[in-house]
Amino acid sequence: MKCKEFESLISGYLEGTIADDKKEIFEEHYFECDECYASLVLTENLRNKNVRILPGRERNHSFVFKPALIFASLILAVFTSLFLTDLSNRKGVLLDISDFTTPLYVKGENRGDDFPDLFHEAMENYQNSNYKEAYNLIITIKEGNPKIWYFRGILALLNGKNKDALKNFDRIISSMSPSYYDEALFYRGICYLRMNRKHDAEKQFKTLASMFSPIRDMASEKVKQLNELR
Repeated sequence: MKCKEFESLISGYLEGTIADDKKEIFEEHYFECDECYASLVLTENLRNKNVRILPGRERNHSFVFKPALIFASLILAVFTSLFLTDLSNRKGVLLDISDFTTPLYVKGENRGDDFPDLFHEAMENYQNSNYKEAYNLIITIKEGNPKIWYFRGILALLNGKNKDALKNFDRIISSMSPSYYDEALFYRGICYLRMNRKHDAEKQFKTLASMFSPIRDMASEKVKQLNELR
């Protein structure tokens, strides 16, 4: 969704008249776009304060109120600037929390498994920290399994492709495959952090922290870091 379309849907969203399919795309956009999120919040605040815009004729005879209007505009500009600064700082903190250690890949663990040559080539680049080339190779694999989805998700994260990463971790979780299930929950939380979706990220980490999992401590640490933001 483009910012111009987002602006046209703000009223419908606040009034609850926006179509369900548009609502999902609308919310996904403001999670990622600071400027549009600020516009949404400002519009909501103005509505809650019942601000009345004077009609044309009345406005033409209201020059005595111009200083007040100018002052109000300045206050609004300051508020917007402070809000965007706070939002940017918050996003920066979430990005810091989303930092993770690159998972180890051992070539020998594929012995006996049927993996395409492209996967082996991609993982060779992965081991050499050539993440961009590794990602470009692994996304060309049409068929997949939990291991391919997992490393494609990791490589997507390493290349800033958060939506693709989320899609691959979702595949593992929805398939209910025991392979990489716990890891998929953890890295789905990482995706949400990088998409500025703190609540969704916290939910993932809390779920994993309550499980009997070898990486529950990692999830608990993320929950602790998120709690410190409050």
